[in-house]
Amino acid sequence: SSNVYEKPECRECWAKFYCSGGCAANAWKFNQDIKKTYKVGCELEKKRIECALWIKAQEFDGN
Repeated sequence: SSNVYEKPECRECWAKFYCSGGCAANAWKFNQDIKKTYKVGCELEKKRIECALWIKAQEFDGN
């Protein structure tokens, strides 16, 4: 199984339930193992989520 509970890199990640462990195809292409994460994709996804949360917080604050 290749879910966020099985991937060591995902277990303690704050974003694991947003990305669901990332794309298995990218994991295979770059690691030849779907149980590993594609690190660049992971960092990009976390940054996207951070930006989206910041935007929503600004909207909520009325800015």
